[in-house]
Amino acid sequence: MILAPQDVQDSIIHCDVCLVGSGAGGGAAAWYLARAGLKVVCLEAGGHFTEKDFSRDFGVASRQLYAEDGQRIMSGNLFIPVAGGECIGGSTVINSGICFRIPESRFAQWQRDWALDFGFQDLLPHIETVEQMIGVVPSNPAVFGGNNAFCMEGLTRLGWTGGPMPRNAPACVGCGSCNIGCPTGAKLSVAKTFIPASEEFGATFYTWARAEEAILDGNRVVGVKARLGNPKLGEDLDWLEVRAKAVVLCAGAIQTPAFLQNNHLGNRHVGQHLRVHPATGVIASTDREIQGWNGVPQGFYCDEFLDEDDMILESYWASPEVFFMAFPFGREGTDRMTGFGQMVALGGTIADRGEGRVEPLGPGGKVRVSYDVVDDDRRRLIRMLRRICQLLFAGGAREIQSGVHGVPVLKSMDDARRWLDEDRVRMKQLMSLYSSHPQATARMGGRPEDSVVNCDGAVYGHEGLYVMDASIFPDVLGVNPQVTVMSLALLLSDRLANRMV
Repeated sequence: MILAPQDVQDSIIHCDVCLVGSGAGGGAAAWYLARAGLKVVCLEAGGHFTEKDFSRDFGVASRQLYAEDGQRIMSGNLFIPVAGGECIGGSTVINSGICFRIPESRFAQWQRDWALDFGFQDLLPHIETVEQMIGVVPSNPAVFGGNNAFCMEGLTRLGWTGGPMPRNAPACVGCGSCNIGCPTGAKLSVAKTFIPASEEFGATFYTWARAEEAILDGNRVVGVKARLGNPKLGEDLDWLEVRAKAVVLCAGAIQTPAFLQNNHLGNRHVGQHLRVHPATGVIASTDREIQGWNGVPQGFYCDEFLDEDDMILESYWASPEVFFMAFPFGREGTDRMTGFGQMVALGGTIADRGEGRVEPLGPGGKVRVSYDVVDDDRRRLIRMLRRICQLLFAGGAREIQSGVHGVPVLKSMDDARRWLDEDRVRMKQLMSLYSSHPQATARMGGRPEDSVVNCDGAVYGHEGLYVMDASIFPDVLGVNPQVTVMSLALLLSDRLANRMV
């Protein structure tokens, strides 16, 4: 069942496992644990929205589906958005459906550096289960759209590695609305897969239920108190107390450490070591009719430089006002927008080497996210922009707007090499950075002196408390995280269920 606050009849409920958060980690864990015969209750701070509720208005969708109404910002030497979902299904409802496996080389590094007691072969069956459950397939060329097809031409001419994006949307019709809720139900988020499957095994989900207080019995966490009500409507209805044999935090790498810190749980590493996969991109003008709004927004990738430079290129698309912001204000920018139908967009992310931190600002989910882009990451972001330009010029781009302040329109690779010079472009010129993959703020490892949770996901120093979301990544992942989050949640849920059943 998925219950709204007005459906709650008992102020105290008892269960085997209380999950906090219903995103990639919470949805997968709920299914595995309920299937194992455990009584599972999940607390979700946001609401429950389906295809009939999703709005085509980005402002409305942001208030429905995004944490902090889509306005969450990291502050530091730059201001960078850090997006995330807050609804049944979490960020899997608002992401682009990208489904990469963790690279084996990255997992080997994690295992070596963080003393993990399981190997890639132990994780692999869970990866395969996830891919089958959420329907991972390459993007369908039939709904590829002009933007992705243009990028593919550049990739082919350069001979770089990459191709159609693996996504969990086998029935995608290419409507371009992934980030505001798939209106056809074709994107198989955990709200469409793991959560309904877990309901069949008796799992119960409470919406508009923000977990705020841990209930302790000595050193053991025995439950959670949640505040009921939709804060966007000014509701403050009551408290719900969930008593459980195990509490599992799946609220993501921002809210999980905030809950731990607010309740004085965990060690000094909680909320530290934040990684975010900084992203940026360019807009190119062409002499072709692209109509990038038709087709998969992110249906193309290039991993030519993943091993060499920890970066991956990915197509993207956005609404006209987002494109307009990349151009000069006034008549020049307006004139450029008359060619919106002939534009292409390509971006990318890097596995960042800098770290940030998360600090709670009291109850209600308010947090401060601090993050500085380090110089090594600045250099790689600029290098990535040059490579993006190289691919787009190879595909036939006429000119490129780089998104770097002070850099003119680029009309050739000579222009790109001249202006996008790592020794020339300063940090403050990087005006188009974005992030949506926070991770590593409650990292997993075999040593309590440098990790927050052990290899079972159990929080060091406490009993009955576990974490199963992107915050347990020991280090930066380097690719889109949802498959890795779900796979780790299944592996850790298996360990937990074996101890409890």
